[in-house]
Amino acid sequence: MGRRVVGIVLGAVVVLTGSPALADEPAAVQVVEAPKVAGTPRYQQTLSVVAGTYDPAAASEAVQWLRDGQPIAGATARTRTLTNADVGHRLSARVTVSAPDHSSTVVSTDVVSVRGASLTYTRKPSVSGTRRYGRTLTAHPGLWKGGTPTIRYQWVRDGKPIRGATRKTYALRVADPGHRVTARVTASRRYHETRTVKIASPGVTRHRRDIRKVVTYSVVADGVPTSRLAVVRRSLVQTYQDARGWRASGVKLVRVARGGSFTVVLAAPSRVPRYSSVCSTRFSCRVGRHVILNDARWRGATRTWRAAHRSLRDYRHMVVNHETGHWFGKNHAGCSARGSLAPVMMQQSKGLAGCRPNPWPKLSELGLPRFGWRP
Repeated sequence: MGRRVVGIVLGAVVVLTGSPALADEPAAVQVVEAPKVAGTPRYQQTLSVVAGTYDPAAASEAVQWLRDGQPIAGATARTRTLTNADVGHRLSARVTVSAPDHSSTVVSTDVVSVRGASLTYTRKPSVSGTRRYGRTLTAHPGLWKGGTPTIRYQWVRDGKPIRGATRKTYALRVADPGHRVTARVTASRRYHETRTVKIASPGVTRHRRDIRKVVTYSVVADGVPTSRLAVVRRSLVQTYQDARGWRASGVKLVRVARGGSFTVVLAAPSRVPRYSSVCSTRFSCRVGRHVILNDARWRGATRTWRAAHRSLRDYRHMVVNHETGHWFGKNHAGCSARGSLAPVMMQQSKGLAGCRPNPWPKLSELGLPRFGWRP
């Protein structure tokens, strides 16, 4: 009974068919250079079998394409245009080499992994809009060969994804000023490789208004331990630098060691009326250059604020903005309609009159009379 003799020729697997070589049996076709698979192994691209060279030179080839080692029905041409059935699989060709008066030789080519087709844009995705707090940016998908693929968006800040920001538009947030905000556009299509395009940001996000004036302030204690001032200083920086606060009017507030344009005082309740008879032991106050924070309110807010289930942190933002607003020359305001946000210049520590608590100046409040600025 005959046997198969298997050998390796130039990196290819060669199977010699027939019986062991005897003096009266035909010799097998010898492989001089093995056939190869050429082309880009991607969906809708064409692969071809490049003929090998043999001894005898007149040897002929018969091709059978294999998918994951199994014959593909009807795939016996030298070329194969890759279909969706090939994507994600390994393709190779089995080449049977024959010549007159010789026994056949079977050669298997190298294996290639078939990938999805490339997604190519003819117009790069982009972002439009003004990079300024309060404005909205819009991502544009660009134009793609073969029509518009499925598009997904992810907005990023300084290269890091912004949680929940996956829509075509993005309203710039409080955390954005001073940072680079842009979008990543991810395109996908069946039997294609997903592609993500990172859109460059031309610059950092700016505040609602650029700086028009720098104002300095200092912080002191009156009748309370100076150790409490560290928390006050941190809170003031957060309030004064927040894009929702007076920074939105174009004023930059900078703390100095002493003096400055005004002084923030953390005062014991009993000390507050000493600044003016209009001030009360129960609330904070502003008198002249002094923005006076009532220590009891600073540490515990008010009954009205707590009843509205708002945080102490928000109360501190509100009272600092309110009393500093008085230094800017602003008067008290009232609730314009039930259910609306209270103006920050409303006396929210005393009551809300149907408005919702609000720690930040409304857009209509951003005018600063001290500097002659309108909203």
